[in-house]
Amino acid sequence: MDTFSSAVGVVIESANGLVRMQHPNGVSWRAYVSNLRVPEPAEREQFEAAERAWAPVVVPASAPQTKGT
Repeated sequence: MDTFSSAVGVVIESANGLVRMQHPNGVSWRAYVSNLRVPEPAEREQFEAAERAWAPVVVPASAPQTKGT
């Protein structure tokens, strides 16, 4: 949880006191490590719901394939 932006994301990169965080919808931002805290249960639930909503669609190999026009 980035307390400065009030946003929950996953830390994907860290260097020199800064982290790059990313939300499941693809938006990323930089934050100071000193502004991070563990998310509250409700914030974690919101993030997990966003992960489900923005999860990539997996098409089984056995699905019929269509050609674009």
